[in-house]
Amino acid sequence: MEPGIHADRLGIVTIVDDDGEQLVKFSRPKFGQWRAVNEHLRPYLEAITSLNDARRTLLVESSDKDRKAARQLLDTEGKKPAVEVVEPMVRWILEAVPHEGGLPESVDDWPTWLANDMMVPIDIAGYWTRRPKASGPTDPPS
Repeated sequence: MEPGIHADRLGIVTIVDDDGEQLVKFSRPKFGQWRAVNEHLRPYLEAITSLNDARRTLLVESSDKDRKAARQLLDTEGKKPAVEVVEPMVRWILEAVPHEGGLPESVDDWPTWLANDMMVPIDIAGYWTRRPKASGPTDPPS
């Protein structure tokens, strides 16, 4: 299997390392687990959106006041290494959702793409947003 995050049509999410070995296989969460993950990720997603908005503000014509506020936000929050944000979020998801396997204890042993991509937690939850969230039929009733 290719390295990365994969989901099947039923919403089972698998994280595969650079050697093609399965690290984690998340079961499809129940609705309450899915809701908890989404509520936990909401401030995280809002922070990423704010950083992206600040970057856009600097690229387009904006007032000096807006540009100063954008620079200040990027100087404080935008300089955190991605791993400082991603690791606790992914570990929280591991605690909240049933899974097989696990990630290495030290983040230094994680695949680089996993530890440095701030979208990983959102991608994992996104698979579940687009897939069924509980047991039952996967096709709409006729």
